[in-house]
Amino acid sequence: MIYDYVILGSRKYRDKANIVGQQIIEKGFKVKLINEAAPRIKSDGVAILKKLKTKYQREHFEAIRFCRKGVILCNFEGYIGLNTKAELIYANAYNIPIFSIEEVESDEEEIIILNIQKIDLSKC
Repeated sequence: MIYDYVILGSRKYRDKANIVGQQIIEKGFKVKLINEAAPRIKSDGVAILKKLKTKYQREHFEAIRFCRKGVILCNFEGYIGLNTKAELIYANAYNIPIFSIEEVESDEEEIIILNIQKIDLSKC
């Protein structure tokens, strides 16, 4: 499926991020939300975790690569984790516009060069 926007952010803020995505969906856009929490090694085993996580990552990165309008970083409390950084760099590599719901304040070169724009959700 081709999406207009893909929501990016830490799974610990998944519920809050998906609320943002739902607001955009209500405006008539196709939005890829953050999936359910990943299985855990202790309860599900390494093989199951690897299989499901690989499938999720493949689907998520494909959605980023082919989205029409851009990715939306839900960086609550300024947090941008390692996996989210990888997703942002991937989006940048394919010239996908990167938006955020909060101002991005980072001294990291990898983040600064991404030209992240604060999005006004009322104008989506």
